[in-house]
Amino acid sequence: MMYKLYQQSWARSFDFKGCSSRREFASFFAVSGGFIVIFALLSIVFILLSQGFPPSLHYLSVSTLSVGGLLASVSFLQLITSVVPAVSLMVRRTRDIGLPIFSSFAFLVPVAGIFAFALCFFLPSDFIAQCRGFRK
Repeated sequence: MMYKLYQQSWARSFDFKGCSSRREFASFFAVSGGFIVIFALLSIVFILLSQGFPPSLHYLSVSTLSVGGLLASVSFLQLITSVVPAVSLMVRRTRDIGLPIFSSFAFLVPVAGIFAFALCFFLPSDFIAQCRGFRK
């Protein structure tokens, strides 16, 4: 179910109309963040192995460094490519909770982004937004 909502968010990447539920919002960021964290941690492990840590595995230097770099690149690529679906999801979610659309770009500001993300995650859908016809 969570991965299906994640795929739906990717399919609606350029759809800035309508609304998104809390479940769709949380699913996208959980799966996307999970991919980024897994690839980043794996890249750290391979880079540490390439540096001779632990010392008994010092012979794994060149190949593990290239694998670590590849995994770091995949993590960064996932981060960059998920910006557009994340912005459209934030726009739809702020519309769903009844906030102005321009407030959805607050998550791009370093400290305010944490609060904007928390608002979008915890606030329920707005009844007024549902009455205006923004809901599906």
